[in-house]
Amino acid sequence: MYRLLLLALAVTMLAGAPPPAQSSSLSKRMHLELALPMQRWTGDFDQMIRRRMIRVLVVHSKTFFFMDRGALHGTAYDTMKAFEEEINKKLRTRHLHVHVWFIPVSRDELLPALVEGRGDIATANLTITPTRQATVDFTDPVLTGVNEIVVTGPNSPTIVSVDDLAGQDIVVQRAE
Repeated sequence: MYRLLLLALAVTMLAGAPPPAQSSSLSKRMHLELALPMQRWTGDFDQMIRRRMIRVLVVHSKTFFFMDRGALHGTAYDTMKAFEEEINKKLRTRHLHVHVWFIPVSRDELLPALVEGRGDIATANLTITPTRQATVDFTDPVLTGVNEIVVTGPNSPTIVSVDDLAGQDIVVQRAE
């Protein structure tokens, strides 16, 4: 519960809200611990291990990262928690675990936040493009040969080829 509270505070802080009141020792300790993941850092894996913290930038999604009844879920959450377990097992960290912190950001903020050092890893359903590859490093793709499809509504004209899109209003999700 303490970690969830810190996550909720982190989201509040990212949104620009003022820090929590410092009336109790718990809130002072929480503010101190919250300041650490919010600091801008860049560096390699060894530095993350030394800090004992890996900050994962995530985008809210019905499948990749979401909260249900106060608990975090999703494939990005599950994957990164398994990564955390594996790191701690391989490094034999015992009581000084390396912790994964989830930092929710908007999709258009994902890669800029990574470049600025507001997170160490960005996990999302991103296509590797030349522009993105010039900005950040990617892991090996989880999926290849993925075709992106056009989704229409019941009152939309039938689309058989790209030519059918001529003269139509098209809405796409902006991403760098």
